[in-house]
Amino acid sequence: MATWLRVIVINRAINERHEKKLVNDEIVADVPDGRALTNLESALRAQRYGNLLSDSLAQALGEITEKERLMLLWRYEQNLQLGEIARLMGIHQANVTRQMLRLQAKLRESVVQRLTTQHRMSAEAIEECLSDVVDNPQISIPLMALIKAVPKPATSAGEANHSIEPFRSPRAADGY
Repeated sequence: MATWLRVIVINRAINERHEKKLVNDEIVADVPDGRALTNLESALRAQRYGNLLSDSLAQALGEITEKERLMLLWRYEQNLQLGEIARLMGIHQANVTRQMLRLQAKLRESVVQRLTTQHRMSAEAIEECLSDVVDNPQISIPLMALIKAVPKPATSAGEANHSIEPFRSPRAADGY
C-alpha cells in the first residue's frame, strides 16, 4: 500500500508540474516580443528613408570638388590622421580640420535642401530621417561607393567629364 500511495503522489506532482508549464507557455505566447516590434519599426523607417537619403546624398556628393573627395577618401576609407592628410596636401593640420568641418556642413545642407525640395519632406521628417541613419542598423548607405562613383565635374564647357582615377593609398607609397 505504501508503494501504491507513493506512485500516486509522484504522478500527481509530475502532472501538476506539467500543467503549470503549459499555462506558463500559453502566457508567454500571448506576450508580444518587444524586439520584433522594434525591428519592424526600424525596417519600415529604413524602407521609407533609405532610398530618399541615398539619392540626396549622391547628388550632394556630385557637387564636391576633387580635392574634397580625396580628403574624404583619405580620412574615411584609408583612415589617415589629419596630420597625414595635411602633409599630403601641403597645408597645416588646422586647415584640414576646418575644411573637413565646412565640407560636412556643406553636404548636410545640400542633403537637407534636396530632401525638402525634391522629396517634399517636412523639417520634422528630415530630422527623423537624419537621426535614424545613425541609430538604425537597417539603413545602409554605401558612402565610399557613392564618393568614388561621382564623376569629376568638367571645369569648362568644352571638357568632358572624367571618372576619378583609381585611388591609391599614400601609405602604400610611403612603405607603411
